[in-house]
Order: sequence, then C-alpha cells, then structure tokens
Amino acid sequence: MKTLERFPGLVALALVAVIVGGFALAVKNAPRVDFIKYANAQPTILSPNVYFYSAVTTAQQLIGANPSRHGLQICNSGGTNALWIMPNIATINTGAVVAPAANVGIPVPAIASNVASCFSPPTNAPSVGQAWQGFSTTTPVTVLEYP
Repeated sequence: MKTLERFPGLVALALVAVIVGGFALAVKNAPRVDFIKYANAQPTILSPNVYFYSAVTTAQQLIGANPSRHGLQICNSGGTNALWIMPNIATINTGAVVAPAANVGIPVPAIASNVASCFSPPTNAPSVGQAWQGFSTTTPVTVLEYP
C-alpha cells in the first residue's frame, strides 16, 4: 500500500489506461457507422435556357443540335404572322434539304388573346435533340431549351 500512497499519479494513470484501452477495444469491434453522408447525383433541371429573336425574316437556325436535350419549346411571340419551323434535316419528297418558308414547315400560329402559341416536339422523339430552324416575316420568337 505504501507504493500507492507514494505515487498517487500512478493509480490515475493506470485507471486512464484501462478506460482508453476498453474504449479502443469497443470501437474496434463495433459496427462501422458513417457519419458523413453524400448526396446522390440527381438530374436536376433548374431552369430552361432561353433564346430570343426579335424577328426571323429569313430562314435561320433557331437552336443547334443537342443530343442530351430533355425538352424544347418554340414559341411565336408575335401578334400578326405565323411562324414556320422544321428540324434542320427536314426533306420534302425529293430528298433535298428544305428551309422553312411561308406555308412550308410546321406552322406556329400568332398570339391570340395575349397567349403565345408554342410548339413542343414529343419528349421521347429523336427530334427533341435536333437543330431547329424557323421563318416568319416580322414575328418575334422565343425558344426554351430544357437541357
């Protein structure tokens, strides 16, 4: 007993060693728990890419090809004339590439009752990722691309 009385710090040190050793053994044999969790990747579409054209007076490309595009809307923002659109690879009977013109292509009517007319190709169709071209005499055009 005299040894313990002479070295009180030795008792405390031995007690700490037992506690730390027991804790280390318990942690080593415990099942692993991850405290850091990482978010899974998600295909998030925050907002569409928007393209404005004040007037498409000659046949021109409205939006380029994008094979990973999820959705597309082409809107006629004008109040008087129809907008004529078609995919860039459109052909008519002869096999020659044809540009949209008045009465050639897919018509998108002018605004009616302050509501813009829009065209959206089906989301599962290959044409969603194609480049699109348009023509109108004085109509402003808005293109919404959902990447």
